Amino acid sequence: MLTCMAIPYETFLLKILGWTIPFFLGLFASLIIDKMRSVKTKSRNEKFIKFYLSETILKNLPKLKTDYLSIKDKIKTYKQTDDITVSAHEDFNTNVLNGLTSVQYYEVFNEKFVLVNEIITMIEYMSQFLPSNLHSEFYADINCHLKEKNDIGNLEHVHTCDFCRQKQQEFISVLSSRIKESDILKEKIEELIK
Repeated sequence: MLTCMAIPYETFLLKILGWTIPFFLGLFASLIIDKMRSVKTKSRNEKFIKFYLSETILKNLPKLKTDYLSIKDKIKTYKQTDDITVSAHEDFNTNVLNGLTSVQYYEVFNEKFVLVNEIITMIEYMSQFLPSNLHSEFYADINCHLKEKNDIGNLEHVHTCDFCRQKQQEFISVLSSRIKESDILKEKIEELIK
């Protein structure tokens, strides 16, 4: 048989308060801790991104631009005796930045998210057309053409052939655009870092 016992109001209120107050205090404390963790993580990510862009990418841009210019000059004159040293620029990439998701970038930079996205996209694009790659590609195209014409080593052919001159202009145009892009990238990184 079911019996119902009446609990005095004061006892009932004390029992309810006995479990609700600790519950809400714990909930409030966990929200504060989560917020502090989130702020700390955002701050750490922002410092990391700005450090990487300023200390790796931004410091690499002048050397990258110099290499583009030296290759451009070499292609203009096309002398096989011109030896230039071009850096590999292995650290000019977004591998490190790809460790964060777009959501994390947005959480860190909010209104500058578009700028960060543009910077990352520009770095990815430019890293595909580094000076050493363009240099190798140009000379591979010219040498392949000279092999087809059975005219290997003939510098006069390179200076008079329409195909070779067209390739020179094409690569000079690409190098000029990479030089402009490196200046634009530098401005964008400086705008983000300030």
